[in-house]
Amino acid sequence: MENSAHEILIIDDEAKRLQNHLKFLFAEFKTKKAFKYVPCSTMEEGLKTLHERRRSIRLILLDKVLGRDPNKNGIDIEKTLSNFKKDFPEQKIIIVTNYLNEDDHITALNMGASWAFDKSEVFREPEKNDAKKQLKIRRLFASFLDSVITSQYY
Repeated sequence: MENSAHEILIIDDEAKRLQNHLKFLFAEFKTKKAFKYVPCSTMEEGLKTLHERRRSIRLILLDKVLGRDPNKNGIDIEKTLSNFKKDFPEQKIIIVTNYLNEDDHITALNMGASWAFDKSEVFREPEKNDAKKQLKIRRLFASFLDSVITSQYY
């Protein structure tokens, strides 16, 4: 298992875009593990994929706002995480969004998510005066994701 790729399930209406950001991020910081990305653009597709591949998926990145999903216009974090944890208690879940507020972050953690993050903070292009700060944020995030995926404690 150590040399095999760890699968990351991405449930996001912009799953391919997030996948590209993650590939770049992990390449930029040369993480030790190989990652395989499984992008799904709807909750239905993500749940189907999770049922089929539950043993190989090491992390779920779940978008709080699934804008293109006709059945979901944003998720109820409490209900969704409760259902995920009931059906897939072994899965590590990180909530991702461009609209993260403190209440959502706290709710996600209280309901069993490993973390919640604002994509716009991690993946935005650094401005001239904050390039070093942005680099530190991205390095910290890459290291954090690597540890969540490979640890049994998150």
